[in-house]
Amino acid sequence: MRDLVSVIIPTYNRETTIKKAIKSVLDQSYSPIEVIIVDDCSIDNTEAVVNGIIDSRVVYHRLAVNSGACVARNYGVSKANGTIIAFQDSDDVWDPDKLQREVDYLISNDLEFISCGFRRVYEDGHTEDLGRAICSDVKIDNWCMLIDNNWVSTQTIVCRKYCFDKIQFDKSLKRYQDWDLALQASLFFKMGSLNESLVDVYLQSDSITRTVNSDASKLAVIRKHESDIEQGNKKMLSHYLAAAAYVERKKDIKTASRNYWRSFILVPNVKTLSLWFITVTGLVKVRDRRKNLK
Repeated sequence: MRDLVSVIIPTYNRETTIKKAIKSVLDQSYSPIEVIIVDDCSIDNTEAVVNGIIDSRVVYHRLAVNSGACVARNYGVSKANGTIIAFQDSDDVWDPDKLQREVDYLISNDLEFISCGFRRVYEDGHTEDLGRAICSDVKIDNWCMLIDNNWVSTQTIVCRKYCFDKIQFDKSLKRYQDWDLALQASLFFKMGSLNESLVDVYLQSDSITRTVNSDASKLAVIRKHESDIEQGNKKMLSHYLAAAAYVERKKDIKTASRNYWRSFILVPNVKTLSLWFITVTGLVKVRDRRKNLK
């Protein structure tokens, strides 16, 4: 018997894209699956579009109150019958063998929480390959890698259902809830990352990526996870300080410089020293300005 995979899709006013997203899941080479749609009180024809899909694997739920995607995902997990959970967004598309490749990777490596790469598709049609990193057998190392750089997107996550006995999507965060979930998971579960891009993530005009301030949201996630740092663990504290400094450098050079220096003192390395130098000398402004001109 193969594991039943429950695919959770939260949605809100996605009548034009939801059918394509669901179809990309139903057309997966892997089976058995169930597709749990959690409608966050759409006011367009999303419900009619979903109910028009005649397939016993599709189950539709509607929240009583508009509560956000995190609540919808957590609710979907609570309704799942599968031993493995995957997530899809209502405006994105999976490669046909995405689920098969990830489930095989999860099981063959005896892992509990994994992700894969993805392609960000912009409105003008050009794409950008994102995600992927090599995880460590040491949970603290995974936390340090993740606090440095978020490589996990919700649509790429596949995990054991029991992971949600310990972790959940945080509804208080306005953005980067997938990053936060991966940071939570890194301290409890065996993680992995499949070095392939298997999802097309479409950037819409109303995507959270465009409508919610990036730096403030990043700092909120980073500061939330300060409480993860084990007492006396220099490596975790060093990575935390450097991650915070990277975001702070645009608006508060003094604080960023201080945090880079503290990070370097804890765990001396050339990268942190270089970042401290370009921040304290003001060269970071020149570099960021050049990036914005590209």
